[in-house]
Amino acid sequence: MAIQFPADPTAIDPVDILRWLSDFHHADKTCLTEVINHLRQFKGHSTDYEFEKEVSSIIQRIFNNKCPMQYFYPVRAYLNTFLDKPLYLSGDGSSEKQAVRINTTSTPLLSRAKFGYLNGRFGKEEEAWRLVKRWQKPGETEFDQVECFEVALADGKSMQIWFDVSTYYRGVCGV
Repeated sequence: MAIQFPADPTAIDPVDILRWLSDFHHADKTCLTEVINHLRQFKGHSTDYEFEKEVSSIIQRIFNNKCPMQYFYPVRAYLNTFLDKPLYLSGDGSSEKQAVRINTTSTPLLSRAKFGYLNGRFGKEEEAWRLVKRWQKPGETEFDQVECFEVALADGKSMQIWFDVSTYYRGVCGV
């Protein structure tokens, strides 16, 4: 049975992901618990890069190598919730000091996480909000980085949402 992906990747429901994983369980005789336990053990003795490759491999097996990239990252973010590695660690984004801290070293997941947060908070981009501008600001060290997104809401209000992307820069630079 072919997986039916929704037209809008931001509309993926966790129930859909569980159904896909359940279908994978029946087809591959591997249950979600076994997948998660394997990933937890693998994570304990691998680099972030090796771990991301293993997660990618498992997700592609779940979808029989037919998972479009725009659906890959929501599924990956959902798996993070089982791995005690939440995607968003702290902050409400209201200021630089309260920046939403994103916990990833994956370039595509970082971008997806920022826009996913905005879609989750305000609604669908271009309907409930639109990006006016964005900029990056260095922190106290070369690896401390924050990004600010200025968004215009459908009701005419403008807001700045701050993201702490330091985890990404530290991971990419091996710090």
